Amino acid sequence: MLPVQWNIGSEVISLNEMFEEGYVNIGDEVTLDVLERTVENENEVTLTIFFGYEIKNEEAGDMFYAVMLVNIEG
Repeated sequence: MLPVQWNIGSEVISLNEMFEEGYVNIGDEVTLDVLERTVENENEVTLTIFFGYEIKNEEAGDMFYAVMLVNIEG
């Protein structure tokens, strides 16, 4: 899952704008930092979710930070 809004510098942009404005283009190499959470219920059904919170465009050197309601500390 990727949040809808992202911070780059002092600007907040949408995930769509990230692509529409050319911050990230098809074929660019990016690195995603994600949180992973796995839960299993009593029936042994497992759900794993990956939540992206940081994107680095390796091509342009741009860093994007997810705009979220909570802080994440590693």
